[in-house]
Amino acid sequence: MAAVDLYLDCFAGICGNMLLGALVDIGVDFHELQDTLAALPVTGFDLTCERIQRAGIAATHVQVRCAEGHHHRGLKECREIIDRSSLPARVREDATRAFLCLAEAEAAVHGVTADQVHFHEVGAVDAIVDIVGSCWASHRLGIRSVYHGPVNLGDGMVKCSHGSYPVPVPAVQRLLVGRPTVRGIAGIPNVGELTTPTGAALLAALARPAAATMVQTVTGSGYGAGDRDPADFPNCLRIDLVAAAAGAARREVIVELVCDVDDGNPEWLPAAADAARVAGAVDVTLAPITGKAGRPATRVTALCPPDAAGAVEVSLFRHTTTFGVRRRELTRACLVRRWIPVETPFGPMRVKEGWLGDERLQISPEYRDCLARSRDHGVPVQEVYRAALALVPPAGEPPTQDEAP
Repeated sequence: MAAVDLYLDCFAGICGNMLLGALVDIGVDFHELQDTLAALPVTGFDLTCERIQRAGIAATHVQVRCAEGHHHRGLKECREIIDRSSLPARVREDATRAFLCLAEAEAAVHGVTADQVHFHEVGAVDAIVDIVGSCWASHRLGIRSVYHGPVNLGDGMVKCSHGSYPVPVPAVQRLLVGRPTVRGIAGIPNVGELTTPTGAALLAALARPAAATMVQTVTGSGYGAGDRDPADFPNCLRIDLVAAAAGAARREVIVELVCDVDDGNPEWLPAAADAARVAGAVDVTLAPITGKAGRPATRVTALCPPDAAGAVEVSLFRHTTTFGVRRRELTRACLVRRWIPVETPFGPMRVKEGWLGDERLQISPEYRDCLARSRDHGVPVQEVYRAALALVPPAGEPPTQDEAP
């Protein structure tokens, strides 16, 4: 199956069963989904699917009916459920990441550690099914990358286990830091909660904000219905399958942060670059320039995902002498990356592949591994590099998304 991307149009927010319904609406076989989720080490639920309308739009409504009440599970229990399943590795990784994102957000809100968080709605069977089912359905469609537009949070108040909270609830607000959001629907007061913690966790784990200039070739659309049926707007999530242009690289939003340093000790700057990487920068460069009054200076440029931009910016202020950091949002083209292990005479190493569609364009041994093995054996780095390169296997199946080293 050719790799495709998925675009989430969250004009009425997002929740777990909205995404699950939309994925069924766009082509995932519901009975196969049922069989897959029935194999989870969780009992006491029934999955239903029906075609309904929301404000005149035909949509698919998937609902989880549970026999149990509110069962409070922690992160460890949710991970165990996923780990004990027979799901594909990528599905287990995606679902685990969604629960981890939620646990970290709840922990920050309540001032505890992630392992101390006991989920409420998300620990219940319906949310486990929504998260795992959405991750499996995306995998089943061969989704390479997921993007989303502005996320409607809703407005007004919502009742939670701790009382009435303003919309968005704190966990949702934290999960969507650095992402484009809107609040409410023009002309309709108090629409209530439109984006739930489950929906926000799925966005945080699986999706990136789409660039404003993103060009799409839509090959299919689907609608997933929310549980409420208001009369004055369609309470549903629209998703689009998007085919990349032939030979096109993956594109993603990246934030560029720049500061010029002309009054600090240059010896500090490599450590400042390392600190920016720890804060979330994917790349940091140092370049010599001529500053004010002809003084020699260094330009520090950090590239980072939108949700890490705030932390990287603070890091630059803390670790350099700059008084200002310039910021702009860019779109960058990326090869899809995969790391493969090779066993060399100097020890195990990783080699990074870069793929453009079905073609492997780049092969590069991981430099840190080369350096470590060269120090271990007292040989030049280039000798280790060549040994790793010689053991790279032929190109296999192309990856559908970046695969972690």
